[in-house]
Amino acid sequence: MHSINEILGVKNFLAHFGGNWENAKPRTIELVDYKVGRRMKLQLDGDELNMIDLKKEILKLMGKDSMDPSSIQLSCIIENCLKDHKTDNELMEMWKTLMPAKDRNFHIFVTVDPNNLKEAEDTNLVPPISEDDEGSDMSTDEEAENVDVVPENVTIEVKQFKKLADNILRLKMMKTRK
Repeated sequence: MHSINEILGVKNFLAHFGGNWENAKPRTIELVDYKVGRRMKLQLDGDELNMIDLKKEILKLMGKDSMDPSSIQLSCIIENCLKDHKTDNELMEMWKTLMPAKDRNFHIFVTVDPNNLKEAEDTNLVPPISEDDEGSDMSTDEEAENVDVVPENVTIEVKQFKKLADNILRLKMMKTRK
């Protein structure tokens, strides 16, 4: 008889931070729609997978382990739709249905929960670049300067708000690099 660990196994993930979704339309979202940001490798064991520990591990890799795990949101692309994952049950459903990309990795996207934007403003979400970092820096000054600004008193949808929040964080990151 197989143990649960053998059934669920270990999967290689790439966690994406600090980027944004460009030209993404509902039900047509693809990995190539995610622009800028950084990536870090994660190897996850399905037998030990739970939401709080996963968020803590991601924050630790980012060098932000003092940040509250509830301040970040995890998403992935399933059947060309961006699915947010908030509970252990949703995480286990993702484990069963998520398919590897062409690079043979599973991709997870880390964003600031819009309900916790104040904490994110005080914290640089994108991990620092180090010489031994296996991640990839994909941001440029030109891209940071081309961010759309939303005028005051405008009603925006949650997806637009998330993109705006990610762009604000990216701009702050670019300013601190200069």
